[in-house]
Amino acid sequence: MDCRAIEINEEMKLAAAQAIASVVTDEELSEQASLTTKSPNACAKPS
Repeated sequence: MDCRAIEINEEMKLAAAQAIASVVTDEELSEQASLTTKSPNACAKPS
């Protein structure tokens, strides 16, 4: 995300977390899933 913000506040952190959560599937959301799990949405290059 590039918004040229000088500081990041709690509202911005919450908005980012909600945006990330909105693209996570039920299969990806589990106690065993981690950031190291390869996801088709992980690290996707922008088109």
